[in-house]
Amino acid sequence: MFKNFSIEKIIIFLFTVILAFAVYRILTADIKITLIPHITAVNFLYQMRFEFIPGIGYREAGGLFIIGQSCIGARLFICLFLILSICRIDNYEGFLKKIGRIFLFCITAVFLAYIITVFRITASIPFCRLENFQLIHTIFSLMVYFASGIGLYAFLSYKSEKKIINKEE
Repeated sequence: MFKNFSIEKIIIFLFTVILAFAVYRILTADIKITLIPHITAVNFLYQMRFEFIPGIGYREAGGLFIIGQSCIGARLFICLFLILSICRIDNYEGFLKKIGRIFLFCITAVFLAYIITVFRITASIPFCRLENFQLIHTIFSLMVYFASGIGLYAFLSYKSEKKIINKEE
């Protein structure tokens, strides 16, 4: 069962987990800074004004909604980062090349998490005046997050299968 496990794989795995949690801590440490892309996108699309409330997040000036710590997408980042790492790391040879790819996967996962969370927030805003907005937003968020994880996995699987088929031809 563990015949393919080596010290190198264990080190790569531990490095990946440590990096994931370090970036998670960075993303959640100062929400005033890490929410700037979200606020910028909402301002651009909806011309809304926000005020920052320490410990809570950015509140829309009219009080319609708050973009807070849960909106950053830090947990989504971890999921996407681990999907990328688990699905792709064995495609690379050499310890240093794998470590380099882990950093690349990390950057990619942060970028994807920001895009997905900005989409989730901006797509939810038209519903913010509804009585059940929180429920709608939560259900929509779960659908978007789940679809993004499955979509990334499906994309990576497709790329792997295509690579195998091209090698056989």
